[in-house]
Amino acid sequence: MLISRHSQVSRAEFLGARHLAKTPGQAKRMGPSPSLNHTVLLCLVVMATAQSERDAEILRNDFQIDPEEGTYQADMETSNNIRMRSSGISYKGDQPETGSVYVEGESSWITPEGKTVLLKYTSDEGGYVPVVSIS
Repeated sequence: MLISRHSQVSRAEFLGARHLAKTPGQAKRMGPSPSLNHTVLLCLVVMATAQSERDAEILRNDFQIDPEEGTYQADMETSNNIRMRSSGISYKGDQPETGSVYVEGESSWITPEGKTVLLKYTSDEGGYVPVVSIS
């Protein structure tokens, strides 16, 4: 079952679905991963930057989640050259309320000085690993 952003999925449904993992015969819920919290924080920072420019428009905002596979993909772009792509997958744990999440993505934006900042990252049970380049 694939759910797109255009399906009007509620935040609660998304948060519940992202924790589903396939197991033989039944699905298990997994607890949130601390590394996912870092990824969400990063996305909020990027979106806050976009909100500071009142004239910016969202050009693309695609989001897909597949609860059966425990995966998601997000792709966003604004008229002021802010871009964000992210994808992730949930892995089941040995016990209920356990497991892990792997997320990778990138964000880019233009500084007031006209330089492009590119942030690539991965996040899993080992932590959040950002790589930043400025050109």
